[in-house]
Amino acid sequence: MAGDSIPLTPPMPIRELNNIRPGDIDWSPDGRFIAVSRARAEPESKQWRAVISLYSADGTGEAKFFETQPSWVDTSPSFSPDGKQLAFLSTRTSPSGGPYSLWVRDLTTGQPRQILLLPGLLPSDDFAPRWQGNERLLFKGTLQGKQGYFTVFL
Repeated sequence: MAGDSIPLTPPMPIRELNNIRPGDIDWSPDGRFIAVSRARAEPESKQWRAVISLYSADGTGEAKFFETQPSWVDTSPSFSPDGKQLAFLSTRTSPSGGPYSLWVRDLTTGQPRQILLLPGLLPSDDFAPRWQGNERLLFKGTLQGKQGYFTVFL
């Protein structure tokens, strides 16, 4: 019936642990999943991490999440047009939670790989990467103190 809503994720606070904003989502091209960035905490400790989870679009809940290390932040997920890859930003190369780097996860194997950029080019966390075809990404970044939009071939 028109107007009925289906909850796709559990309730998500405005801010989760360590001020992770759970607002970054993307639909898979086939419409079966949404990719969501959200914080996860270890039940017995105060260690947290921000992971990207895939939730079923039919409302049956979390289908998969991609494990990270404590204090890493994986955010801004973006499905490739063919649905085989997921681009995202991550602090995994900065142990202090510093600048983000650009990553792509192969959704068939689950393996992530860092996308190498020009020296000194830092992706911005306020713009999710966007795909141009299946082999090129558009992203916002800072180079030599100046912000702009950049593209990179994978």
